[in-house]
Amino acid sequence: MKLDLTTGDAMTPREIEYTYPCIFSKENIKIMVCPLETILAEKYETIFRRNIATTRMIDFYDLYTLYKLKK
Repeated sequence: MKLDLTTGDAMTPREIEYTYPCIFSKENIKIMVCPLETILAEKYETIFRRNIATTRMIDFYDLYTLYKLKK
């Protein structure tokens, strides 16, 4: 699992509450996450801003993974 923490950034349209199962107990953890649309927009922006030839491969991998998960 990968976890990116940010504070103070405005989320558009708005954050979503996600319930994640805790591996140490039977309780669930509630976290606020970016909407899928925001994540995709930020990845595309990074790819095009850095130029497709010089962007990090992780951005392409993230787009591919998100596509496969939501397919």
